[in-house]
Amino acid sequence: MSTTNALLKPELYSAHDGHAEAGARCFLKGGCCRCGFIFFPMQRYGCEQCGADGEWLESYELRGTGTLVAAAMVHMHKGENRRAPFVVVSVKLDEGPVVRTLLEHSPEQPVPEPGSRVEAFLASSENTAESSSLDLRFRLRTSPTGLGAPE
Repeated sequence: MSTTNALLKPELYSAHDGHAEAGARCFLKGGCCRCGFIFFPMQRYGCEQCGADGEWLESYELRGTGTLVAAAMVHMHKGENRRAPFVVVSVKLDEGPVVRTLLEHSPEQPVPEPGSRVEAFLASSENTAESSSLDLRFRLRTSPTGLGAPE
């Protein structure tokens, strides 16, 4: 029996109506109401710039769209929870922070070039034989000029 739909890392992202659609706001960032500093991921220890804590810190959502900064195909992986090959990417979100996660990608295709536009979505992530959860991934964004093309 399989359990699904729980977020794997709810402290980093959210899902609207149980799923994230293209352009949905899904990353959880923090902001300091005292000095205006923005940080990711959200944390409650205190502002990294002015030290304010408690009610001075607020959680905000970032859109799940951005630009590919770097991508690497992993051909050998020690972990048993993920089979190679897969692509790890660094993405600069449109609002500024850089995040790292996996890219939905066919191993037969070339690794996308930096500058490609990507969008976040939630994908099933097998944790054990009995359970799976939803984890945030990126995929190339469809644009009028083609898949993943700069907009």
